[in-house]
Amino acid sequence: MTLGQRVATLRNGTLQQVASPTELFHRPVNLFCAAFIGSPQMNLVEATISDDEARFAGMVIPLPADSPLRSLDRAILGIRPSDLVAPVTAPEFPTISVGVDAVEDLGAHVHVSFGINAPRVATDIGSEEEEAEAFLLDSRTVWTAELPDRYRVAAGDRVELAVRSDRLHAFDIATGLRIGD
Repeated sequence: MTLGQRVATLRNGTLQQVASPTELFHRPVNLFCAAFIGSPQMNLVEATISDDEARFAGMVIPLPADSPLRSLDRAILGIRPSDLVAPVTAPEFPTISVGVDAVEDLGAHVHVSFGINAPRVATDIGSEEEEAEAFLLDSRTVWTAELPDRYRVAAGDRVELAVRSDRLHAFDIATGLRIGD
């Protein structure tokens, strides 16, 4: 992606999206592209929408006034790991409280992995064997937050993360297609 001005994303030989790397990252056309582009991949969960809030795994995220999610009852919610941030850096955004399962210190930033009590969203990225194996090991959805290198956290800690609700992605549950602009 870093070398191309336009990138074509294929799935089983079928063209999914052709766009600039920035467009692919920020506006994936479907769940496949959302999960395929970005490392770590986008966090996904099925959410119910009511009272202008997205609800999943016991968590509640108030939605911005211009969110396309507000007009729905249910959707797949997508959150990039870089859009889960330390609350002190984004006090205007809603927070979620999570139990840290693993921490990967990469020098410039830290990947914090945690489980949420919601079923995994199928994206057809991994093989059936990998998905079956992952399901047997842990039925929770595993999410990742990408935090600054100075953020100190360890496995077993409970932390608050702010959710950049202005950068949420929404996908149709039945078709996997992007909802909204």
